[in-house]
Amino acid sequence: MSQTESVPTLPEIETAMNSAWKKMEAILPRVGPVLDSGPNASGWTPRELLSHMVGAWQRVPMHTAFFRDSVDVPVQVADPCWTPEWATAPISAFQACLEAGYDLNKAFLSRVKESELSIHGKPHSVRQRLAIFSC
Repeated sequence: MSQTESVPTLPEIETAMNSAWKKMEAILPRVGPVLDSGPNASGWTPRELLSHMVGAWQRVPMHTAFFRDSVDVPVQVADPCWTPEWATAPISAFQACLEAGYDLNKAFLSRVKESELSIHGKPHSVRQRLAIFSC
């Protein structure tokens, strides 16, 4: 998003979050049977990808605080957010953590003010301000 584009509204962000969550809910059952398959062309296994998503979703409030204070966010895009539990976790563990991350971000979004979607008059992309589903 360039600085000349409009800043998304909170309802638009919420709609995007809800849509992404519905897609995730539909995909997760299909991931279970291939959870232990090898890496894809990018080098990520299904477990690594899901652990990365869990970590990313749970970091949104922290990363947003960096933007509020106009501080560079030390995001590690390739960080799988790996903990030893993920090595043998069933798909239901990933589902529970992703759902908790979604709920966390819905609660967090309810506390964000429209005025916080731009800092010092400069709009920030949804990915930067509320990186809901990616690091």
